[in-house]
Amino acid sequence: MPFVKKSPLPSPAGGLMDRLKGFQLAAGRTQARVAALTSEITEARRTVAQAEEHLGLQQADGTETGDALETLKRAQDRMAALELGLSTAQQKALLAQQDLNRAEQSARHDRLCQKVEELHSIAARVDRTIADTLAGDVSRWLSVATEVQGFSIPELDNKLASARSLFKIRLLDGCQMPGCSTGMAPFIGTAPWSDAQPTLDDVERLFPPSREPA
Repeated sequence: MPFVKKSPLPSPAGGLMDRLKGFQLAAGRTQARVAALTSEITEARRTVAQAEEHLGLQQADGTETGDALETLKRAQDRMAALELGLSTAQQKALLAQQDLNRAEQSARHDRLCQKVEELHSIAARVDRTIADTLAGDVSRWLSVATEVQGFSIPELDNKLASARSLFKIRLLDGCQMPGCSTGMAPFIGTAPWSDAQPTLDDVERLFPPSREPA
């Protein structure tokens, strides 16, 4: 099998999607070349078989076989050249597919980084909203409720328990997120909610980028 030296595919100008499209087109071209050569080899093999059959008939008849031998040789030479070309094309197609895989991995990595940064931006706004409009009032409510419970009046304690449950239900209805069924816990704690979000360091550790082909 001939050795094909890997040449970096040119990186098309433009943004991420333009570069990715360039690698997709390059992979498609090499695959199309493999398909075309495969078809030509199939036809060439038929031609060789026909030439061999014709030569066999002439040999059986005892007639001159010079032309038949020459025809067979040309058919065999063409098939050998096509097979060599197919081997080279298959290697190029494999390298192009590897380049495309790396480009797709790089695109996914960049997209994930973008979404993680967006998560942090949104979460920071949620932190500010909670701090400004929810956490203070809830903390004060809890403090006062604890004082009321200190009077040890069962009916009032039951009403406070109902109020807590109602708050959890409204919180769940309002945020419509998995995990909100835990009530106030996702929003009220010692650490800001944004600290619980994935970080770019997590991305680099768990989903490292593949070096994009030059």
